[in-house]
Amino acid sequence: EGWAGQEMPETNEEVMILLEPEQYVRRLYYNDAGQYVWLTMIGGRSSRPFHAPDICYDADGWQYDLGSHATQLEDGSELYGLWLDADKEFPDRDTPAKHIVYYFYLFPDGERNLADGIVLFKLTSPQYGTLDETLEVQGDFIRALFGQES
Repeated sequence: EGWAGQEMPETNEEVMILLEPEQYVRRLYYNDAGQYVWLTMIGGRSSRPFHAPDICYDADGWQYDLGSHATQLEDGSELYGLWLDADKEFPDRDTPAKHIVYYFYLFPDGERNLADGIVLFKLTSPQYGTLDETLEVQGDFIRALFGQES
């Protein structure tokens, strides 16, 4: 509730060539406050599409911190993910670019068998207030997305 999204095709062909995902979803969502998050979901049944986002950020010259975070879901349970707080200087910008990335992996069951498939679920946004406040905005999106089951 409060989030609206649109499909955003991947324009970076290298992503598809390097990852060879079986499924790839990329959407841009806005909330009522005008804040936005990018949702990327990558699905596959081999290890090729899956790596932690810090590998790409490192290769592209970003400076970053990493950590873990628990998001409270509406049913009282928690979803644990990893966050990446990344900055990069660009010659044409007065202030560094900043991304807050929150990600986790979805498995069909507790066996976590790669052959059954995995989905990398990743949110990327600018920073809204503090890191914790940004993770709360992203958590609000996650609750909206995962809170629909009855």
